[in-house]
Amino acid sequence: MTTIHGLGSESTLLLRQLAGSGKTIFTHADVKKLWHDKPGSLNNFLYRLAKRRWIRRLERGKYMILPFEAGVSGEYTEHEFVIASRLVSPYMIGLWTALNHHHLTEQIPDRVYLLSPKTKHNNVGQIAGVSYRVLTIPRARFFGATFTWIGKEKIWITDLERTLLDAVLWPEHCGGFAEVAKAFREAKEKVDLEKLDDYAKKMERGIAFKRLGLLGEWLGWSPGMRRLWRKHISKGVSFLDPQGPKSGPQISRWNLRLNFNLEGFLDPSR
Repeated sequence: MTTIHGLGSESTLLLRQLAGSGKTIFTHADVKKLWHDKPGSLNNFLYRLAKRRWIRRLERGKYMILPFEAGVSGEYTEHEFVIASRLVSPYMIGLWTALNHHHLTEQIPDRVYLLSPKTKHNNVGQIAGVSYRVLTIPRARFFGATFTWIGKEKIWITDLERTLLDAVLWPEHCGGFAEVAKAFREAKEKVDLEKLDDYAKKMERGIAFKRLGLLGEWLGWSPGMRRLWRKHISKGVSFLDPQGPKSGPQISRWNLRLNFNLEGFLDPSR
C-alpha cells in the first residue's frame, strides 16, 4: 500500500478506511473505532491531516474529508445541507433556507437555518464561507419535516406548510415580512390549508392564527377556515410585522396592528 506523504502506513490505511466508508463527514468517535495506536496520538493524527489539507475541521469533534481535487489550498466543500445535517441531531432545515428550497423566495438566504429540539450551546457560525444558525424549539413543536436527496444523502427539511407557519412566527429569520408576504402569494394555490391548520393548532401560538387569518383574507382563502382561525387568536393586540413601525391601524377581528401595507405591497391575484 502506498503511504500518504508524511503519514505512516497505519495512518494511511485509517484515512483510506474513512474515505472508503462513504462518509464525507465524520466524527472523532468514528475515527476512534478504527484507531489502534496510543489514544493520545489520535488528536495529533487529526491535526496533521487537517494541516496537510486531507480533512477540514467543521467544529469540535467533526471533520470533512477533502478529495484530492481540492488541492493544497483545500478549497472544496460538501453541499451546505449535508454539512448542516451533521451539526445537530435531530434537525430539520427550515425558515428562510426552506423558503428558498420550496421556491417561495427569489432571495438567497444569508445562512443555513436549522431547527432542533436539542440545545446547541456553541452555535456554529461559519464553515467554508457559509454561515449556519441552529434555533432550539420544544420537542412538541418538532414536526412537519419532509426530505430531499443531495447525492446519496437524505436531508430533512420543513415541508411547505410548516415552512409557511414558521415564516409567520419568525419573519425575522425569513428575510423580513416582505419576503413572507411574497412567499404566501407564491404558495397561494399550492398550500394544503387543512394541514396548515393542523400544524398551527399543534404549535399552540395565538399570534400564528392572527397573521395567518389576515394573510388568508388578503389571498382569498376559505372563509370557513378563517372563521376557525379566529377562535384561536390570542388576546391583546399584536404587530403584523414584528420588525415594523410601532404604529398603524388596528384590525380588531384579528387583534392585529397593521404596520405593514399588504394592499400597497403586492397584488395577490398576480
